[in-house]
Amino acid sequence: MFFFRKPRIEDAQMLLDWRTSPAVTEQMFTDVPYDLKRQRAWLQASAARDDFQHFIIERSGEDIGYLSFPDIDWKNRHCSCGSYLGSAELGRKYGGLMHTYFMDYIFHVLHMNKLINYFLASNRKIIRIQEHLRLRKVGTLTQHVLKNEIYHDVEVFELLKADWVTHPHTAPLEVTLKAFEKY
Repeated sequence: MFFFRKPRIEDAQMLLDWRTSPAVTEQMFTDVPYDLKRQRAWLQASAARDDFQHFIIERSGEDIGYLSFPDIDWKNRHCSCGSYLGSAELGRKYGGLMHTYFMDYIFHVLHMNKLINYFLASNRKIIRIQEHLRLRKVGTLTQHVLKNEIYHDVEVFELLKADWVTHPHTAPLEVTLKAFEKY
């Protein structure tokens, strides 16, 4: 079973190591400097935002990844979702199992009506996963992100709450929601 807990200041080093690893940062819209003081300040500032929630993903007592819900729009009831795992091995092992937890939280705890996700078009693996998970591709934002002096296209996907109820689940609702009670 997975558990999701709020990040603590003492998680700053681990999160910074994960976020600046080549496998993670190459798929992000931005790069972050390797600056532990800045990472701690970001964690403190994030705790005060009402348009952003995030979690450390745990499995069998081990911190294995990070989950965020940025851009929460409470009025229009939509948000985006981002996650990464601490290693490629963890991604292969658990990546496909966590989707139900994320979506159940979005639709049953945050009470959003829609998930909107954005990915660099070069991230073919995550694009295939979105398609496999039946998120609807709504378009491509051409040359949308400038990273390393190169413009990158961004693929946009969405999932409505009404569509989620017919979606295959990897865990029952009572299990997925209980996983967030630890925080």
